[in-house]
Amino acid sequence: MTTAKQQLDFIYVKEVAHLCSFILKNSGFFNKPFEEFEIGSGKAIPLNNIIERIKKELHSTADVDYGAIPKRMNEIMYACADIRKLTSKGYSPKYHLEDGVKALLN
Repeated sequence: MTTAKQQLDFIYVKEVAHLCSFILKNSGFFNKPFEEFEIGSGKAIPLNNIIERIKKELHSTADVDYGAIPKRMNEIMYACADIRKLTSKGYSPKYHLEDGVKALLN
């Protein structure tokens, strides 16, 4: 595995559904025929944190060999959705990463 230090914005699928519902219920907020939104949690989390959360949830003692392989050329090291446009309209995330990890594994 690489060092897994990439910081990425992960989102639980139920949060995507919650967000779509918010947009549909509040379409009056948006006065354009087309509006673009960045969808995500608005928080970038290091990939190695996700791996460690999964290990913890599984009660795993497996050794992850971080840094065993080099990162790919042009690896994206940071990606985070800017959700300010949505939060300014009253949107607030309902589900968190831990919810998604637990639901995925249980």
